[in-house]
Amino acid sequence: IASSAWKEVELMTESTPPTGINVTTKFRPVQFLLYLCKPKLVIDNGEPVVIGWGKSFVPLAPGEHTVSCYVRYLYLPRAMESSTTVHVGPGQVIELRWKARWIIFSPGIWSLT
Repeated sequence: IASSAWKEVELMTESTPPTGINVTTKFRPVQFLLYLCKPKLVIDNGEPVVIGWGKSFVPLAPGEHTVSCYVRYLYLPRAMESSTTVHVGPGQVIELRWKARWIIFSPGIWSLT
């Protein structure tokens, strides 16, 4: 009986579409030193989470969320920090991109992809 209940939970999980955001972090090739600095993502003023450069999925509950991203660069603890607000519907995955600026004192650029 326990195994059939587990299979039922698996089927419900598989049929439920993911809800959250895909965040793609990028920088220009000339900014290759940024490869040594891992971006940090903050959701709704929570604890920063280190993500790698490229695509990362963040599961979120449906609703409105504030997403911030920054990198620690040399003596700057929050270089290029910027944030955006997104509304995630049930079963929806929002595609976001955060791109590093040429000047580390400027905020990063958020866009929908």
